[in-house]
Amino acid sequence: MGVDNRGCREQEDRRSGISRRKVLAGSLAAIGGSSNLVEKGTAAAFRDEQAASGDVGVGSLNTAIQDQSGYFVGVQYLLSHQLLLDSGFDRIDLTVTNTSTGATTSYGQTETEGVVSHTAGGGPVANDHTYEFTFDCYVDGSTGPVFSETLTDVPNGSDPPDNDDLGGENDPTLEQVTVSDRSTGPYVAYDVSYQVTDADGFDGAVRVRFENTIFFTYGNRTFTNDAVASGSVTYPESEGIYRNWTTFDITVEVVKDNGIVVDSGTLTDEPDGDGTSWSA
Repeated sequence: MGVDNRGCREQEDRRSGISRRKVLAGSLAAIGGSSNLVEKGTAAAFRDEQAASGDVGVGSLNTAIQDQSGYFVGVQYLLSHQLLLDSGFDRIDLTVTNTSTGATTSYGQTETEGVVSHTAGGGPVANDHTYEFTFDCYVDGSTGPVFSETLTDVPNGSDPPDNDDLGGENDPTLEQVTVSDRSTGPYVAYDVSYQVTDADGFDGAVRVRFENTIFFTYGNRTFTNDAVASGSVTYPESEGIYRNWTTFDITVEVVKDNGIVVDSGTLTDEPDGDGTSWSA
C-alpha cells in the first residue's frame, strides 16, 4: 500500500489559521503600486481605479488542474479557479491550447470561484501533446488582466502541474480515511470510510473515486456522499463485477457544491485482501 498526499500539502497550515493565499496577500498589502500589475503567479497588487480613493487592491489567484484523461475517453480535464479579490471583479478568461496542434478553446467565467470541464473528443489520448491553460482575471475598468497564470500538462503524463490549495482555514479537512480491502480471488471489492473535521455548515459533499492504474477505464467509478462529517462507500455495489487486473488509486475529496475541492487524499492499493488506512 502506498500513500499519496497530493491535494493535502497545505492542510496543516490551514489548521493553524495560515493559508498560502493569506500569506501572499498579506506580504503584498504593504507594497502598493501605481498601476495595474500582472504577475505570472498566484498573487498581485493593483491600483483599483474604480474605488473612490483609488486605493491599491490586493488579491490572489489559486488554480488546480485535474487530469481525467483516458485511452478511450480522450482528453478530459477539470479546471478549478479561485480568485480572492477586495473589490471590482469583472471576469476570468480561461484559454485552453493544445500547443502541439494549435487548437484553442476559450471559457468566460463570471464567478470568482468555479470549475470548468474541458474535453477534446474521444481517445486514444495523444500522450505526446502538451496542453496550456491560461487564467486571465480582470477587474472593472482594467485594460488588461490584473492576474494571469499559465500552467501546462501532458494528458496522463507523469508530472502533473503543481496545484494550489483551494481550501480556506475554515473549510473542512480530511482527518482519516480507512480502506477495507475485501478483494478475494479474481475480483475487486473495497469499503472506504472517512472522517472530516470542521464540516458543520459546509455546503457540499464527499466524493470517492476508484481508478485503476492502467490506461483502460475498466472499473473506474465515482461515488458522491452527502454525509460530509463521516461516511462510507462500498465498491462495487455488487460482488464479482470487476476483475483484479491492477492496482487502484482511491481518492477521497471534500467538494463544494460549485465543484471546488477543498481537501483530498489518495491511496494506492493492491487489491489483495489486506486492509489499510491513512490519517491526514
